[in-house]
Amino acid sequence: MHSTKHFLLPIALTLISCSDPAALSTTAAPMPPEDAAADAPRFEASTGSDAQAEAGPSACVHPDVVADCHDGWCRIPAGCFVMGSPPGEYGRGKYSETQVQVTLTHPFLMQQHEMTQAEWTALGYDNPSTAKPYLVDCQQPDCPVGNVNYFEALDFANSLSDAEGLPDCYAFQDCHEDARWGMVCNRVWTAAPSVYECDGYRLPTEAEWEYAARAGTTTTFYSGDITRDGPIPTADCVVDPNLEPIAWYCANSGTPPSTHPVMQKLPNGWGLYDMLGNAGEWVNDRFKGLGYGTEPLVDPDGLPSWDALNMTRGCVANAWPSLCRVAYHMVAPPDSRDAGVGFRLVRTLHDASK
Repeated sequence: MHSTKHFLLPIALTLISCSDPAALSTTAAPMPPEDAAADAPRFEASTGSDAQAEAGPSACVHPDVVADCHDGWCRIPAGCFVMGSPPGEYGRGKYSETQVQVTLTHPFLMQQHEMTQAEWTALGYDNPSTAKPYLVDCQQPDCPVGNVNYFEALDFANSLSDAEGLPDCYAFQDCHEDARWGMVCNRVWTAAPSVYECDGYRLPTEAEWEYAARAGTTTTFYSGDITRDGPIPTADCVVDPNLEPIAWYCANSGTPPSTHPVMQKLPNGWGLYDMLGNAGEWVNDRFKGLGYGTEPLVDPDGLPSWDALNMTRGCVANAWPSLCRVAYHMVAPPDSRDAGVGFRLVRTLHDASK
């Protein structure tokens, strides 16, 4: 145990779909050599004109997408993109994925892969990863850490900031260990004027996560469109040729489904791995209900929550393709934990030259 503020007990997580009405129900490969990740093919950004036309205002300019990754972190430049999904996209959330132009004014570093169990335990945390009948957290050091709740992800971000001499991004009030739910806090807030202004490590905002996942593309996945259409069946576990090379999902993750070591599938244009299928990832924001509206946004608020539903992005390894769309999001109480639910961190770059 790292300190008295860290509470890691296995419990069940109930994720609530914002798009599809059905709930999720359904031997790891070795790591590639170091030069394999650097040389792996990446999916290129689509032309920015499509996104700009959908957004309307000509001021929306997406930067060139170039992988700039070092020591497990990728630099994501500031820019503008269209968040959400078009009305005809298969599996689209009818009310929660309305397209909106979003401008992010701060570049940021994002972890190239999901937080691993080795990185988690290196800071003195017990490994909470678990196995459930419907989903198993693989148990290798380079597997994503799973069974982490929202409070614990924020707490870890602060601990990494402390380890590197950076200010904490989050402040907590009245935290305690619950026998069932693990670390629970009566309140959490951003220690800086806004989450974007914090100098330490933090969860990405939902807008930052989708901007990073899309990497300039406007398709269902960053590798192309989903190959299904028509009404969504209760369960839709089919092989999708565009999802297959980039994600671990229900059709390729084994029996029972399992997460896999990070960086085994192809990265997106920024050089980010496993954005659309391996572990689900907590993001900073509370659930917005009916999306973000239709008016252009600049640095959406990204407020953390302790008393409402929070967002997760990126599908888990037992999800079907419609749940692995870039625009798809799920919600859960902040004290919820389950196999296959982890996170990746970001850090704002205040000097645009960095």
